[in-house]
Amino acid sequence: MVAALMSATALSPAPGRAEGGQIRVQADLEYIYSDIDSEDLRNGDTENTVFSYFKQKYDVQLQKQLFPYLTVRGGGLFELIDSNANTEGSKSGFDQTATRYFAQLDLNNPLYAAGTAYRWRQLEFDAIGLPSTTLNREEITGLWKWRPVGFPSVALDFSRFRTWDDENTRDQEVGLLVLRTRYHYDEFASDYTYTRSEQDEKILKNGSLSQVHNGGLRYSTMFFRDRLEVTGAARVNYSDLEPTGPGDIQQPTSSPGAEFYLLDDSSPLVWAPDEATVVDTANPLTNVNIGQNGPTNDVAVGLDFGPPTEVDTVYIFPLEDQTRPELATPADIAPIAGSFVWRAFISDDQLNWTEQTVTSAIYSAFDNRFEISFSPDADAPFIKIVTTPLSSAAKRIELAELRAFTTIPGSPGLTLANLTQTYNLGLRWAATPNTTASYEGFVRVRDSDPFNRNKKTLTNGFSVQHDFTPRLYGDARVLRMDTFDTERPDATRHTYSASLSADILPTLDQSLIYSGNHDQEGDLTGYANSILLRTNADVYRDWSLYLDLAFSARTPLRGADGTSTSIRLSTNIDPNPKMSLTVDYLGSWDTQTGTPSGWNQNARFQAFWLPLSTLSVFASVNLRDQARDRTGLQVAQNYSINWSPFPDGMLTFNLAFNQVMDTQDRESRTLTPRIDWQITRQSLLTVSFDYGTIESDTVKRDLKVLRTNFRTFF
Repeated sequence: MVAALMSATALSPAPGRAEGGQIRVQADLEYIYSDIDSEDLRNGDTENTVFSYFKQKYDVQLQKQLFPYLTVRGGGLFELIDSNANTEGSKSGFDQTATRYFAQLDLNNPLYAAGTAYRWRQLEFDAIGLPSTTLNREEITGLWKWRPVGFPSVALDFSRFRTWDDENTRDQEVGLLVLRTRYHYDEFASDYTYTRSEQDEKILKNGSLSQVHNGGLRYSTMFFRDRLEVTGAARVNYSDLEPTGPGDIQQPTSSPGAEFYLLDDSSPLVWAPDEATVVDTANPLTNVNIGQNGPTNDVAVGLDFGPPTEVDTVYIFPLEDQTRPELATPADIAPIAGSFVWRAFISDDQLNWTEQTVTSAIYSAFDNRFEISFSPDADAPFIKIVTTPLSSAAKRIELAELRAFTTIPGSPGLTLANLTQTYNLGLRWAATPNTTASYEGFVRVRDSDPFNRNKKTLTNGFSVQHDFTPRLYGDARVLRMDTFDTERPDATRHTYSASLSADILPTLDQSLIYSGNHDQEGDLTGYANSILLRTNADVYRDWSLYLDLAFSARTPLRGADGTSTSIRLSTNIDPNPKMSLTVDYLGSWDTQTGTPSGWNQNARFQAFWLPLSTLSVFASVNLRDQARDRTGLQVAQNYSINWSPFPDGMLTFNLAFNQVMDTQDRESRTLTPRIDWQITRQSLLTVSFDYGTIESDTVKRDLKVLRTNFRTFF
């Protein structure tokens, strides 16, 4: 089949347009073969597993412009997976067939837009020793938009989909209606959204009806020759949810939360807030890879809700992108989903974390999401989910989105209503050319029925920035947040921060940064203070040096007292345009009441060399010594050589070597040669082979894995 497709691709014409239309055909063939010898280090038992995996995927899409503003689209996808495993004569495996069809009609011009689409998907799963399963999903969507210039814009979206299986164990129907309107006039901007969601679980005789009204008004203007900026906003959100059965209901949290992540969460219980990476366009959540080539240490993803928020379930959605064959599909994730170990933590300050008991951790292949449920000790402003990536997974599993929910027992006739009001006021005053002062005020009130719960949050913050000289400048900020909750003691938090920065020389600058907070909740009192001295220097042309000296002390509301003293040294040297060297060292002495103290160290050495325009070499050595956790020294080495014999990059050879060792005599190493060959402009062949050993505390695996992928399109 591969030979036939390659021959057809080589002779096929370049992609083009038919008159008024376009046709695109794509085929992907993937084959994986592995031979793994495993040894249980506890009792010496050994076993051999031979695994094979073959996937065929064919995708056809058509598009035709009927009129200047009217376009019709359609297409289908067929995917067939054959997977088999043999472990010491015990056979397992599955066959999976996925079929998708869609038809879409779009009308779009500068004044209005409309469209409708129909999608159907069927997934047939047949595993050895298990009954076959067939899942179906049917979806109908529609939209209408009205966008006149100078008048309010209106958009209406409608969708209804049904999911069922042939075994009558699942039959769910969901309808969604969303109405949006937006209007801008001078300094004012307003918006209103109405959402109606109706869910019906036909097998469980369960469901719900949810309606949400969300409206807001924003104002922004300048006074006194643009020296005073005034901003204000008000928003009201009213939602009601009516169960139609006795089952539990997953209700979205009052605040969706801001996403963050950490790619190296070696100590999930202690974590400095400035180590977190906030998810945005520059740092997307897709940087978190829990599959093939993911980090060998724990990674964490979380949500910052602001005020303490009730949450007991988090959905984690992997990324789906048909244009990237290296990404795992739901069919790839389902067989290995049980290998992930998930842990949940909550925190009041994003510094000290309290582990929660995970009650359920499942993967839904049809929804393509991990569902992590736990029993929370209390409401918290921060939550994070931690897992260890499967570096031996067949494909990359990048993350796309997090969603948090609260589980509410359903009861027919019971209506859950929430009214949330938020008000913001901001002032920014340029007092002098060198001094700027700001004020920010925030009020949030939430009332919940029928539980008669009321939560109020009042925030007042003041900040000032001043340039003492062109080379000396500083800023300070004070913020107070009061929280009143009918189900918790009243709480007050004061947050302080100040910094002083100096450009001592054109090549040398320093910053002294202080931050702290004081918390009061009922009879409990807590505080945290930290100070950091940061130095940046350009030692020589293309040679930079960074030095951080830091100290922090904390007494949390709940938990043990602790201190941390750390030093971080980093340097980057570019001897010439073809070479780059990086050295990074972080050492910290951490203490915590009731636990042993220790000196934790992390060091990284990295080099990149481009000896020829077609040849590159990369090397990285990472050292980790977590004395506090008594894990000993761990050394991770990564080396790779990349060679493109032809300037156009049509053929690329890559050789990579990875090794991880520690003082507990555990060692993991893999050698991976890889070839990427762009046979024609419309076809690409990739072949790689992994050879090595992966060792954990209990199991040692010697593996040989062959992966091939062929893609063609026209």
